Amino acid sequence: MLAGILVSGTKRSAGVVALDGSTDALASRALGLDSRTVTFKNKAKLEIPDNDRSYSTSDIEVSGFSSATEKLKFSMSAKAQRRGDLDVFLRSPSGRIRWINKQKGSNAKNLKIQKADYTKSFSSSSPNGIWQLNIRDIRKGNTATLQEYSLRVSAL
Repeated sequence: MLAGILVSGTKRSAGVVALDGSTDALASRALGLDSRTVTFKNKAKLEIPDNDRSYSTSDIEVSGFSSATEKLKFSMSAKAQRRGDLDVFLRSPSGRIRWINKQKGSNAKNLKIQKADYTKSFSSSSPNGIWQLNIRDIRKGNTATLQEYSLRVSAL
């Protein structure tokens, strides 16, 4: 496997280009650059059609990072009469998917997730770009509403 690092600039304006994600972080640390953490939110309510096989999507645009994702925390809130009716997954800008909830027949109400650590699912790719939360209600009888969701991203 080849690995390489190209560094230019000063500590304040350093630019790091690596041939793979692991050397990117290593080079940045060697320069004394610290990662930063930013929370991106989408608070637009989204009505989820009842008994529909197609997904409704909600987007968050992430920008301003120069390295691969170091940490990613996910939070969401959806109102539903039966959360077991919902299929939910998160798609990264690179196309990676992380299932959040698969229809299980649970009769519990609402779906609320607080700061779930999804770092392993997305750690080797850039966080920059459009993230999509995909959600559908696949059983008839009631509707659901996505209240909000957020991504807490740490990277350089």
